[in-house]
Amino acid sequence: MKKLTSLIISISLLGGFVLFPKISYPAEHNIGWYGFYAWWKPVFREYYKNYESEEDIFIMGPIYSVKFLDNWTFSALLLIDINNITDASYSVEGTSDYAPGTPYQADIKTTVSRTDLDLSLSYKFDSNLSGFVGIKLLDYTLVSKIRIRK
Repeated sequence: MKKLTSLIISISLLGGFVLFPKISYPAEHNIGWYGFYAWWKPVFREYYKNYESEEDIFIMGPIYSVKFLDNWTFSALLLIDINNITDASYSVEGTSDYAPGTPYQADIKTTVSRTDLDLSLSYKFDSNLSGFVGIKLLDYTLVSKIRIRK
């Protein structure tokens, strides 16, 4: 009985596709690779002793877009920082806020990582006008290691 029921359901579904054809819309898919290079030289580097950092920032990742229903386009871009942008180390000196008048010296090492995800949906109204809505998700992580010497 199960086989007969399965056969009837299968024939009904297949028959429905043949008897009531649906229009299939084409979609245009695009895949690529995006990246950019930035030379980063922070102004505050002169305020710290022994300041060292990466000055080269290279961020890259895949991009994907699909155009459908003639006027709609969905795009996604994922960017990843490959060399931890602003890895830096520096020294600071000062007096403590907790024990006023007590001098201290500290060595600080920071690591920053960044990941971006950009999503957009656009609609082309005519050959000269289109609109879009989008969202940007950004993950920015800063890790600092501090060693107090005094």
